[in-house]
Amino acid sequence: MTLEKLVVIIQAQTAALEKSLARVKGQFSTLEKAADRVSNRITRSFNRSGSGLSKAFNTLKLAAVTAGLVKFGQSAIDAASDLQE
Repeated sequence: MTLEKLVVIIQAQTAALEKSLARVKGQFSTLEKAADRVSNRITRSFNRSGSGLSKAFNTLKLAAVTAGLVKFGQSAIDAASDLQE
């Protein structure tokens, strides 16, 4: 196999990975926007009621964001794994 053929193969595989990562990034962006909208609504609701639940909600919000990051990371790993196959 020549160096030129190898470069073409690597570029093709890299393009597939970049496409998968772009798709995952778009999904993560959508998830993040939806989570922000919901958390802002709930925070406003807690602040209006004057309850002390807003700290608890912030903890839950952090957990939701962390779960989203874990899912994003798993998707990136899956995409890289698909590329290797």
